[in-house]
Amino acid sequence: MKHSTTEIVKLVPVLSDILNGSEASEPEVIALNSLNQTERTFLKLVIFFESPNENDFNVRELFETLSGEWLSLALKSLNTFFEKDTFLLPKETHSFTTQCDETSIITHFKEYSHYYLNQKQFVDLLNEYGLNYTEAKFSVYIKRGKVPESDIELSGSRYWLKTTCENHAKELKGGI
Repeated sequence: MKHSTTEIVKLVPVLSDILNGSEASEPEVIALNSLNQTERTFLKLVIFFESPNENDFNVRELFETLSGEWLSLALKSLNTFFEKDTFLLPKETHSFTTQCDETSIITHFKEYSHYYLNQKQFVDLLNEYGLNYTEAKFSVYIKRGKVPESDIELSGSRYWLKTTCENHAKELKGGI
């Protein structure tokens, strides 16, 4: 597996099974049936990385399907591909990404995960404050913008700092 592919598979692990499993002979069929749009985009990018002479990748797809940390990951992996996998780009002459990349975010999150709550834990905390919430109700409130923006989003999952959750619960109870 190339360096660029490895970067992507670390943050989109569902691709590892497709690339390493028996399904690898039909990745497009698998992608259409089981992956979300972001995962499909990364699968196409990885297929290009692994066989650039046989496969194309249209960069417009990044523009149309990715944003935020996902776009940053794609650009970083493109840089890695040209720098480490093809050696067409001299080392460290150019970078598409800032110093705050996905690897540092993941590392930070793992180190400090006890400070973050996922959606279910946020709902549980609200219920501890005596508020009547279900995960379904909470999901609707997210869509309506009645819940604070998540402090971090990794692989499509939202996480809030515990203090964010507590402050929101206090605000709902009328205590702030």
